[in-house]
This record gives sequence, C-alpha cells and structure tokens, in this order.
Amino acid sequence: MLGVLGLGGTTPLPALVFGRQWEWLTYDRFALWGAIALLPLAGIAISHLLSLRIAAGRVLAIAALTGVSLFAGADAVMSVLGPALPYQRDLQPIAQFMNNGRTAWRYQTFGVGDPGARLGTMTPATTIDGTYYTARRVPVLARSGIGMLDAALWWDPSGTTLRRALAVANHYSIRWAFVLDPRYGSYLHAAGFVPREPLPGGIEVWENPTAPRLPAAALRFGVPDVQGVLWGTLPLASFALVLLLAAVQSVAGLLEPNRKRQTTPVPSGLRPQAVGSR
Repeated sequence: MLGVLGLGGTTPLPALVFGRQWEWLTYDRFALWGAIALLPLAGIAISHLLSLRIAAGRVLAIAALTGVSLFAGADAVMSVLGPALPYQRDLQPIAQFMNNGRTAWRYQTFGVGDPGARLGTMTPATTIDGTYYTARRVPVLARSGIGMLDAALWWDPSGTTLRRALAVANHYSIRWAFVLDPRYGSYLHAAGFVPREPLPGGIEVWENPTAPRLPAAALRFGVPDVQGVLWGTLPLASFALVLLLAAVQSVAGLLEPNRKRQTTPVPSGLRPQAVGSR
C-alpha cells in the first residue's frame, strides 16, 4: 500500500484515502517507507532464490543484486561528480545578522527559495514560513492555498496573499525581511517596512520598526502531541520489529538441526553394550 501511495496522483488511492487533502501531501515519504518495509521481504526472496538448485533462480537473484548494486553505485558517483541541486546561496550572513541580538523577533525571506528552510538550523530566530505547508497554523497562510510565503508572488502573482500576510506582520512580530527578488520591495514599503544596509551577497534587508518583541512563551518549544510522537517513532519501531523477528527466525533455524540431533533416539541394537552384558 505504501508503494502505491508513493505513486501519488497517478492512482486514485490517495484521493480515496485522504480526500481533498491528497493535493497537499508529498508522496516521496510513502515511497521511502515502502522501500524500507520491503527490504526484509526482498532479502528473504533473494536468499530463497540463491538456495534453489535451479540455475534460473540463481541467475535471477544474481541479476537482482547486480542491478541494485549498479543503481546504488551510480547514485553515489553522481553525488561526487557534482551537486544534485542548483546553486545554493550562502545564507550565513542572514544567520549572523539575526544571531546578533535580534532573535526576539521573527524574520521572513523573499526570493530565497526552498534553501531558506536551512535558516531554521542556523539561528534560533523563528519565522511563520516553512516548507511543511499542511502543518501551518497561521490562518492567513493556512487559507491561502500557496506554498511558501517566500515565493508568494510566484504562487499568487496578484500579490493579494502577500499583502494579507504583511498586514499581520506586527501581530506575529515579523521585524526583519530578507529579499533577493526586487519585486517584493514595493509590497514591503507599502506595509511599513523600511530598507536597511544590505548584507553580503546582495541580500536586501527591510525592517518593520513597529514590530513588538515575541512573548517568552513563543520562544519555547510546545508540548509534543501524541500524533507527532507516533509519526516519529512508529515507522522506525515497525522496521526494528521486522528485523528482530527475522533475526529470531534465523537463529531458530540454525538451532533446529542441533535440537533434532539431540532428540533423535538411537536404536537399541546400535547402543554400546557393557562388556559381559547380554
């Protein structure tokens, strides 16, 4: 089932299982867990084929192992020969700027793209944006139908969503905006942001001087919910359980011949007789 879900919208299954939410989900995660779940079964199948006396079975197993090895090797070589992603802009100037006593306010990037999500690992400062669209709880974004606010004008060229988001900048303590796309400048200016000295790499800095500090509660992590804990533990726990059961079965298979040898009765005619006994 995970493998079929990993095919995304090419099958009707996601729409049947998730309803209208299927349009928001990313399905590579289902393909990944489907592949991991199939690993023990694939290992058992190949082991069975190798144990067959039929030459075709062994050839099929060797061909499967060779194909997987070639695919893994080609993937590893490609990552060494060159980057898998386009040019990644250096975000260290933004992180240093925020870490210099400005983490009590939120920030927002415009025109940085998906790599902007890495800022979350470089600074304790927060943002209302992110790449996990369906987890957003900010109403203006949850109801917007767009992806990242960073690319608001790409999703909504009219700028309606961008204006609505900037209108609540004070409510969410968004004081700093980092811009790599000049189209966002007029929208920021209309929302009360003022330009500051740019950062290295041509990164424009805009400040919202009226933005209040974040409350102390907003700077702490919330209590994890049950669904979040299960999402992070059940897949790995299931995989570990499958490995454990496979290991137990293998050990039991190794011990079974010894147990049979120990319990097989020896015929009375073959038992050693004491000297002088009848």
